[in-house]
Amino acid sequence: MDAVKFIKERNRMCKSFCDGCKGCPASNVCEDDLCCAVGQESTLDATAQIAIVEEWSAAHPRKTRQSVFLEQWPNAKVFVDGVLDFCPQELDSRYPCQSTDVEMRCQSCRRKFWMQEVE
Repeated sequence: MDAVKFIKERNRMCKSFCDGCKGCPASNVCEDDLCCAVGQESTLDATAQIAIVEEWSAAHPRKTRQSVFLEQWPNAKVFVDGVLDFCPQELDSRYPCQSTDVEMRCQSCRRKFWMQEVE
């Protein structure tokens, strides 16, 4: 995990525990009860900090438009590339078709749309 991804995932992990650190895998790992194992003042070595964040991140993948859609319609048709087989324009008439762009074919347009992260 590179530094930028570590910081983004650590921040996402911390934000997900909105009631403080209760239940967070990085809390109470140190001898000090108030210590956050992945915070700036952590005494835990970097490798251990990364392992905590990586494990949490793997167990809590980011939500995408596709993952949210598939929660509602789990049997929706998925193309061989693993992306929903729906053109965004079929769902939103205001979505600009990007397949006319030389660089953007329908397959890449669908991937760009469906793999976009959502809250």
